[in-house]
Amino acid sequence: MSEDLRVELLREKHQTLDDEIDELNERHHSLSPAERQRVKEMKFKRLRIRDIISEIESGKIETSNDLNLDSLD
Repeated sequence: MSEDLRVELLREKHQTLDDEIDELNERHHSLSPAERQRVKEMKFKRLRIRDIISEIESGKIETSNDLNLDSLD
């Protein structure tokens, strides 16, 4: 898979998480503890994806078959 395609897929995952977090945050006062934990985990995952994108774009890591995008779901 090309570097551009991997970055695009990561950006899509990041945006999906961003949208889900925004949706949950709209009703943050009525979230259950489990939902609050889910938001926290989603934010961590979103940050990790952003870090990976930055590392790929800066050349700090090379995209290879070792970069498993499924592990970010």
